Amino acid sequence: MNKIYQSLRLFTNFFLPVMQLTHKTRQGAKVTRSYDTPCSPYERILASPCITEEAKEALRAQEQHLDPVALHERILADERHLRDLVLTRNQDQPHIIPRKGMDWQLHPVSSRFIREAIGVERPGTNDKALGPWPQG
Repeated sequence: MNKIYQSLRLFTNFFLPVMQLTHKTRQGAKVTRSYDTPCSPYERILASPCITEEAKEALRAQEQHLDPVALHERILADERHLRDLVLTRNQDQPHIIPRKGMDWQLHPVSSRFIREAIGVERPGTNDKALGPWPQG
């Protein structure tokens, strides 16, 4: 997880543009929002007069060594590795359900866990949101 977050932090702060809200005005029920031009947090720091030149130079040197395509591929590879770890380690866990068209999807709680938590022990309950009773 830390490897994913480290790569994601670099990708987000150096390469993804963000539109910051400059001001909004309300006219009755209508709210009009005005945004600044989209630019990355890295570009905003370089344009800021509050940041020292030494810090800006350190960021420029760091940015020179980054490749956005390679960084994005590393994030995807780390996510696939994490998915493989979860799926191989928890094959018998009911809360991990592969979906069609998606590699995987984690559900916070399975219906079996909900039944155990609320104390439903027999089929025939009126709660249809829980789905069919598991056979096993």
